[in-house]
Amino acid sequence: MALFSLDQFYDFLKVKGLVIVIALVQIKFSLNYWKIRQLNNKYQKLATAKRQKIHHDCEQFSQHFKCELKLTIKDMLLNSSIKDIHKMYKQKETTVLQVLLFFIERTITIGVPSNFILETLFGQAILDAKEQDILLLENANIVDQYPLFGIPVSVKDIIMVKGTDTTFGLANRCFIPALHDGYEVMAIRRAKGIIFVKTSIPQLLMMPETHNTIVGRALNPLDKTRSTGGSSGGEAGMVASRCSVIGIGTDTAGSLRNPAGSCGLFTIRASSVRAHNHQMHLDNILVFSGFTQIKSIVGPIGKFCDDVIIEFNVLNQDFKVPALIGDPFYKAVPLDFQIINGNQKYKIGFVKSIALVPAALVNQRAVEEAAIRLQNQSHSCKELTLDVEFVNQSMKILYKLLLADSGLKAYRELMKGEYFIEEHQTFDRVTRVPKFLLKIYNIILKLKGDKRQKILVEALMEKWNATQFLEFCGIQQQLIQELFVFFDEHQIDALLLPVNAGVAFKHGQCQFGSLMLAYNFFMSIFNFPIGVAPITQVREDEQIYPEHYQDQLNKVIQENMIESIHLPVGIQIITKPYCEEVCLKLMKCLEDFFKKLKKQRNFYKHL
Repeated sequence: MALFSLDQFYDFLKVKGLVIVIALVQIKFSLNYWKIRQLNNKYQKLATAKRQKIHHDCEQFSQHFKCELKLTIKDMLLNSSIKDIHKMYKQKETTVLQVLLFFIERTITIGVPSNFILETLFGQAILDAKEQDILLLENANIVDQYPLFGIPVSVKDIIMVKGTDTTFGLANRCFIPALHDGYEVMAIRRAKGIIFVKTSIPQLLMMPETHNTIVGRALNPLDKTRSTGGSSGGEAGMVASRCSVIGIGTDTAGSLRNPAGSCGLFTIRASSVRAHNHQMHLDNILVFSGFTQIKSIVGPIGKFCDDVIIEFNVLNQDFKVPALIGDPFYKAVPLDFQIINGNQKYKIGFVKSIALVPAALVNQRAVEEAAIRLQNQSHSCKELTLDVEFVNQSMKILYKLLLADSGLKAYRELMKGEYFIEEHQTFDRVTRVPKFLLKIYNIILKLKGDKRQKILVEALMEKWNATQFLEFCGIQQQLIQELFVFFDEHQIDALLLPVNAGVAFKHGQCQFGSLMLAYNFFMSIFNFPIGVAPITQVREDEQIYPEHYQDQLNKVIQENMIESIHLPVGIQIITKPYCEEVCLKLMKCLEDFFKKLKKQRNFYKHL
């Protein structure tokens, strides 16, 4: 008699097979978990080695060099412009080496502990300074021949400097030095600028807070509980804390403007037609170099508008560039200083708030005060309103273009198994959710009336194909045309907007409140020149935010405004393409106002 019938034997095999399949799946997940853990142990060691190298460089410097300037000269340097430092050189009040040593010492005591630094170039910078001191001894007027002569310059991590890393905020890219200088570095060195550090950025440059696993979270020098912004947050922190005279960053969707607004600085994002395409040479990272619908624009960030103008002009000089790093479609157009320094009066529109994310009271006041200041200088200003659907559609297209690969696919490939920082983790989980669940969640958001979060969810709901991507590009062009029409219909030369809906983020808040930056997000798709000028500070009675919407974003902005007194608040100035001079002129008009304000309200007292 058989122990098992044939049917029982088949049933046994089915159960056994199911157990085997489950066991194999468990083994696969366990192996994958072990592999990722091993990879991240390796990446953690790379990040530790990177930090140790930075600290070793600082210790070596401190053992062999010391700034010997008098305290009075040091105090002067803290708030000196490029022209002020050049004047000091001509009057033999200091040397290039001593100025450099002062800023390196300040970087070691403030910049490194504040997590602004990803790479030091102290050795080469000191050699450059010594060479320039020899030239200065031979001819004191040489400072007039080179716009950045003897000026310590910091540059963002993704600006390529030969022999240094371009990490993208990833530990897995540490100790992979660039083989050549980028166009911007050549331009700076041609003007005798001295590059002495490369500064920190967010992991993958994605978040408006500078935080990565290599050096940690950048601390805003005006309030260490808050962010310096991102992705050029390391640059903003260096300049705001007076560790660097002038900085070089990049801006795709607010990466210079948000940090400038967070730290009370000046910056400009040039129009795409007037900027060298640095994306072409990002260490062959094709997903970045191939995306040109919203260009990443290299630009200056500084504490004075004049410094920004000087650096912008340095980046826009015509000089021979090796084909290896050149942009074949770029033709340098130096600034027309007759426009910047001229008496031409302009027609200016200003928008104090948008319906999608209403601006806080202080941000609206900043726009209004800027308009009044410009009116007092005989420019004509009028308040305007941006169409709700125009703004919403612009935001949708921004998200759809940036997430056209169905979320974070390209970014995950760059991660090579590296863990996401906490700000990315929520976004990472959302992009892994099955599309049908996102559609259900989208319906729930619609029923709740949460239109704002719905914009992002809709961008993640579908896997876009090439045809749809081209349609998005077409809609982008239509929106650009609409903005041109808006300028012409209202007969304006420039438009003033808040930088964002509030002030600098408290640490970690950006993962829930990034839409607070809608003001610089949606303007990015147009590729127009956009400048930022600091205007005012938060008053005691402005540390509030009304309940415009009953959603998470509104709560985040409300929390963000608490204990925000004295934080800087700036505005954006938008002009038409090829009109960077107009943008810079208006920024300069507002600078005098800001200088008086600093004296009245003691900006940066603790620095």
